[in-house]
Amino acid sequence: QTIEFFVTTRRQFLSDCSTIALAAGVAPASVLAGPTRQREVSIGRIDFAAFAEQLNTTFVVRDPLAVEVELKLIKATPRPVSHPGNPKAQDAANEKFSLVFRGPRHQPLRQYNHQFDHAKLGTFAMLIVPVIARDQEHFYYEAIFNRPAAQGARMS
Repeated sequence: QTIEFFVTTRRQFLSDCSTIALAAGVAPASVLAGPTRQREVSIGRIDFAAFAEQLNTTFVVRDPLAVEVELKLIKATPRPVSHPGNPKAQDAANEKFSLVFRGPRHQPLRQYNHQFDHAKLGTFAMLIVPVIARDQEHFYYEAIFNRPAAQGARMS
């Protein structure tokens, strides 16, 4: 009777494993990655206007140790042209802007190219730098862009 119990348990175990393996093979990777994973996009495809529309929304940021931190986009600022009198300057046609995020004081992030997840914009990598603030309850981070303006980049 002990052997029969073992065989039944083993048979059930193998059946369960086969079902799990089949489901993993059929399910898309985005489903298996977890509920906060969005579609992956290039940061170059998200323009200033798309970020500006997401003011006061939350981004889930993963640090290199896979710790998740929620940051709120609190400021999106377009930057002026560096060389207004010289339209032939190397960066004259570049899109220039900065983003400021606010995060919890108990979960600081270091300067790094972190993975960002956002419900509307998707998943992308972005370099953020901690900035000094007098606020004792939050940490602040900035991302600065000076890049060629992409054609059809909007992604909102």
